[in-house]
Amino acid sequence: VIDVSVAAETGQIAVAAGNHGAAPAGASAPNPDADPQLFLFNADRTLVWSRELPGYNLLSCVISPDGKFIAAGSYTVHTNKPMERVSAVIDMNGQIYYSNQRLFKNAAFSNDSRTLLLTENQHAQLIDLTAASQVWLKTIGKANL
Repeated sequence: VIDVSVAAETGQIAVAAGNHGAAPAGASAPNPDADPQLFLFNADRTLVWSRELPGYNLLSCVISPDGKFIAAGSYTVHTNKPMERVSAVIDMNGQIYYSNQRLFKNAAFSNDSRTLLLTENQHAQLIDLTAASQVWLKTIGKANL
């Protein structure tokens, strides 16, 4: 298990997990993929759905207060090209609702679950979940303070 998040209003539980560690894509490892999976359980701990996530590794997951969305970050390290990053918002049916090519380190849903703030090293982005679109992307750093 990589990460667990509980929906404040509904008690639903999101779990991000992988079968084992991963090696870089293109490495000679027999099975470099960590088989990243996302699981949603309802409040009585019954599995609602599970799905494989893109990439070889998981970073984290966060469920919205109303349980309608889960933000999950996954990535693949390559031996011969740049790392692939994916931030995905999964809907309550287990389908990818929104995604982009950034890997968030922190995620926070608004109390009404209509917006999602994703942050990573020097960027912050605000996602409008009612329109499945990015509202803004800001660069953060000493020069911008």
